[in-house]
Amino acid sequence: MGTIHQLIRQHGKDNAKLYADLDEKHLVDIAAEVMAGEREDLGWAYTGWAFTALPHKRISDDAVWQREMGQVTLTISPGHLPGKTRSELVKVGVPFGAHARLVMLYLQTQAIRTGSREVEVGRTMNAFLERIGVAPGGKTRQSVSEQLRRIAASTVMFSWQQTPDSAPGFMRQTIIKGGQLGVRMTDDTQGALWEEHIVLSEDFYDNLRKYPIPLLEQAIRAIGASSLALDLYVWLSYRLRSLTKPTTISWQALHAQHGAEYARIRDFKRFMIPQLKLALAAYPQAHVTLEDDGLMLYPSAPPVSKLGG
Repeated sequence: MGTIHQLIRQHGKDNAKLYADLDEKHLVDIAAEVMAGEREDLGWAYTGWAFTALPHKRISDDAVWQREMGQVTLTISPGHLPGKTRSELVKVGVPFGAHARLVMLYLQTQAIRTGSREVEVGRTMNAFLERIGVAPGGKTRQSVSEQLRRIAASTVMFSWQQTPDSAPGFMRQTIIKGGQLGVRMTDDTQGALWEEHIVLSEDFYDNLRKYPIPLLEQAIRAIGASSLALDLYVWLSYRLRSLTKPTTISWQALHAQHGAEYARIRDFKRFMIPQLKLALAAYPQAHVTLEDDGLMLYPSAPPVSKLGG
């Protein structure tokens, strides 16, 4: 993937397309968009999300989502939220897909930027979505609101077992402690808006502030609506800067973390490689090579050059 960035530096975007492989020409536009940014608009994510992943597709609203990550198991359980009245309870499934990830990125970014657990999710979130190329109206607004409710209702648990004979340890938390969703208001210039706010849980907010991953909003915009490419971008943004030597990640390990929807590794590999190229196009500093047995990761600079952007 470094070849595309090198071609752009040497020949410019238009000429780089002449040299790029046919199936990578669209990646030139993505790489050029990120490289052309005159300023760095920072986004933030909790480090824990570099090792975990939400479902890419909708699962049953009653289903519990569980993934094994080395010695740790992630479990996300569905929950309930008030319906049209305070006494009505509605079953809400676990969050999924690209919009769930973008909502999570917004909540975390806004909390870091403001230094507050209280996050407004009306006008401010609309502005964030527009900056990353997502029109916040119509079906998109409905989808984003649904994923916000799913995040609010879910319980996240990490469990581990130091030895086969030891008792499992666990840590359970919610992402959102409380809030008010679905409050309708009117704006003379923008029409109907949703004036909503939430409060992140103390545990999640504290962990976010202690262990944040800096991301580039321009890269998120360039990646677009690919949930797997977003996961890979967050994972690489953490993993590459923490390396001290070249490290191989096997296809088995990649499948365990990112390939829940694929029973066979070869099917996952076929789907993942184009998504990996998309994530790498949006991360010019990344040094990653494809090998027969997996990915070779090399120590790389983070996607942002300074923490102030």
